[in-house]
Amino acid sequence: WNFRGGSSARDIYRTFTTGLNGTPMPSYVDSTTEEERWHLANFVRSISPESRPPVKAVLTAKAVSGGLPSDPDDPLWEEAEPFSYPLVGQVIAKPRWFTPSIDSVTVKSLHNGEEIAFLLLWDDPTDSAPEAGAEVFSDALAVQFPTEIPTSLEKPYFIMGDARHPVNLWRWQAHPAAVEEFNATGPGKLEPQPGPSQNAVGQARYDQGQWQLVLKRPLVTADQDSDIQFEAGRFIPIAFFAWDGSAGEREAQGSLSSWYFLVLEKPTPLGAYAYVPISMLLVVGFEVWLVRTVRRREAKTP
Repeated sequence: WNFRGGSSARDIYRTFTTGLNGTPMPSYVDSTTEEERWHLANFVRSISPESRPPVKAVLTAKAVSGGLPSDPDDPLWEEAEPFSYPLVGQVIAKPRWFTPSIDSVTVKSLHNGEEIAFLLLWDDPTDSAPEAGAEVFSDALAVQFPTEIPTSLEKPYFIMGDARHPVNLWRWQAHPAAVEEFNATGPGKLEPQPGPSQNAVGQARYDQGQWQLVLKRPLVTADQDSDIQFEAGRFIPIAFFAWDGSAGEREAQGSLSSWYFLVLEKPTPLGAYAYVPISMLLVVGFEVWLVRTVRRREAKTP
């Protein structure tokens, strides 16, 4: 939905025809026919959403039974609702970043009472790998939580916490592929957790300009002071960071979100499934009793 100069087929056709001043994109008038530009504009329009997805404040982790998926293509993800969150450049703490490459992330979440899993999808022009002598770094993404569920409206500072309110980050990077847990007390004040405390795992795939990342961790860990402990039904703050390595993004220079909320759906009690058939049996039984009562009265009436 993000197009310079408008997102309708007519707007896109005009952009192909005139080019974009101030950018490397030229006019395609000399290299294509009018019909070809219309075909191209309609094709580009067809592969983009009609409008920006709505932003919802609360991400729901759907309760499921059995093991949680590690593969982004697992059909179980179809049961989870997608939530989209805008990302903006980090322009508060130095060094600031005014031209972020990644402007949104789409998230799905599942839990089974023992583990929680997130599927995160975001657009990135390239699968960036560090290059010697070049300003190219690894693509990366981080999910941030407070180290404990707040009992009031006060939350940690959204850019990696503060001294009184530390945060727990799960950071994935593409090259070398790894997921690492950190604790932070402010921008740039990150400390990796020791090896035995590294509980988050992940698996990612890059496909046609999009990263697809699955992150998983047990709901409860032994690190009560440094890890978020997930509880169903509680509102848990969650935020996101993303870095496009080929754009020179790393450390404080990247995209981020504000705080949103995560809620783990409570599993449906087994007894709830019996309510409907029991209610139906009671209704049928009452109707049978009522019919028999009416017939008896009619039989006794002279």
